[in-house]
Amino acid sequence: MLTPATQPANKMIKYSKILQSPQFTFLVGEEETPMSIHAAALEGLSDPLNAMINNGMKESKSKVAIFKDVDVEVFAAFCEFAYTGKYESTLANYLNEHPEPDQETTEDESDQSSKNRQTEDSDEEEEEEVDEGNVVALYDQYSFEMRLDFWDFQKRKFGRDLRWKLVFDRLEFGFTMKVYSFATKYLIEPLRQYCLRIIHEDLRNFRVDEENSHIILDLLKSTYLHTSSQEPDGQSLMRDLVIHYVTCKFTTLAKDEAFTCLVESNGEIGSDLVIAINKRKHGRKCKCKCRQQDK
Repeated sequence: MLTPATQPANKMIKYSKILQSPQFTFLVGEEETPMSIHAAALEGLSDPLNAMINNGMKESKSKVAIFKDVDVEVFAAFCEFAYTGKYESTLANYLNEHPEPDQETTEDESDQSSKNRQTEDSDEEEEEEVDEGNVVALYDQYSFEMRLDFWDFQKRKFGRDLRWKLVFDRLEFGFTMKVYSFATKYLIEPLRQYCLRIIHEDLRNFRVDEENSHIILDLLKSTYLHTSSQEPDGQSLMRDLVIHYVTCKFTTLAKDEAFTCLVESNGEIGSDLVIAINKRKHGRKCKCKCRQQDK
C-alpha cells in the first residue's frame, strides 16, 4: 500500500486547538464499541458529522452517537485520518489481523463455482449469452486503442498531487473500499480523495497477468459491493476509476474464466464495461469531476 511521503504545509493540523476541544464518543459496530474523537478534528472535514457534534442535534447534547452499521476498523481509519491526514497505522493493523487467504483454496472454490455456473446456464436461452460475447468482440476489435488508454489512466489525478512511497507489499483493496463508502456517506471529501489516490496509485504500479488477475476481480467485486452508481456529486468516482482500469487490461482479464462469470452475473458491471469501452473506442473524454479535482 501507499502513503504520502510529506504532509502539505497548508494541511498541518493545529493540535493544540484539537486537544483543547471537547471529546465526542461514537458507539461503533454491533457491539457498540466506544470510540472518542475531539470535536475540533472534524471541523471542515465532514458537514454531517460536524452538525451532529456542534449544531444542536440531540447527539451534540449527549455527546454520544451510535454508528451500528460502521466497522470499528473503518471508523478507526477515519479517526486516524482526521488527526494525521492518512491512515497507514490502522491499515497495517488490519493487514496483520486479516491474513491473506490461501490462494489454492480460493482457486478451488472459484473452479467449483464456475462448474456450477456452467451447469445452471446450460438450459438458458442463447440470448442471455449475447451481451458478454459482444463485450469481448467489441474489445478485440479495438484492443490496441484500449491498451494505449492505460496512459490516460495513469495521468488521472485525485485531490492534491502527492509523492508516494511503498510501505506494504500486500495489496488490500477491500478495506479501502469500505473506508471510501464511509467517506462518501458522510461527505468526507478529503478522505474520499485519499482513498481514490490509494487505489489509483496501487493500480498504476500493479502488473496484472494471468496468475494474479484474481486480485483485480476481487477489486471489481468489492467496488460494486461497497459503492452505488450515483454519489452526492454525480456518478461514482470509484466505479469510474476501476472500470477505466479494467478496460485498459481487458485482454489479460478476459483470459480468466472467472471474469466472464462475473460480467455475466453482475448486470451493473457488464453495463458499465460496455459503456466505458464504447466511450473510449470513440475517443470521448470523461466529463465527470473525477478528472478535474485538482484544477
